Amino acid sequence: MSTPVKVSQGESEIKEKLVNLSRVAKVTKGGRTFSFSALVVVGDGNGSVGHGLGKALDVSESIQKAVQDAKKNMVRVSLHKGTVHTSRKVNMVPVRC
Repeated sequence: MSTPVKVSQGESEIKEKLVNLSRVAKVTKGGRTFSFSALVVVGDGNGSVGHGLGKALDVSESIQKAVQDAKKNMVRVSLHKGTVHTSRKVNMVPVRC
């Protein structure tokens, strides 16, 4: 199915997309502490994709951590005519007028 892909640090053709950025509040005895959680998807447009989650006290740090995690967890997805190949099941039923 999916095979791991090695990514070198110098590759610039990898595209990054921020999917979700959340502010997380942890309530402690001294009050609330806020941190951020980021979900990022990366890919090269030729079948190599990865997703990563990063958590930090700063927005930019959480995004950087998520990108690093996504590059570490890249897999190869098979493409058919430039898109992900999936099978479809169609149920043909008559319609009453």
